Amino acid sequence: MAAAHRPELQRLARLWPDGLLALLEPRIGRRAANAVTVFFDGATLHALITGTPLSTDELTDAIARLVADGPEQREVGQSAHAGRTPD
Repeated sequence: MAAAHRPELQRLARLWPDGLLALLEPRIGRRAANAVTVFFDGATLHALITGTPLSTDELTDAIARLVADGPEQREVGQSAHAGRTPD
């Protein structure tokens, strides 16, 4: 949040979302990767403000719903999990 008021921090602040997008986009597509990245930022801010982070189940459910709407490269009828290997 400090980067919003301190331009010298903006490059450093961009490392997190840019890195997450680079990791997610090849796996789930650009739109879903953007949605998940924005969601993580909001979930983090929520936890900081309220002192109560979302549970693992809440995070998992929300991310699954965001990913279910993408990626744009997925062919019709192809599972969201097709071709993925467990980490």
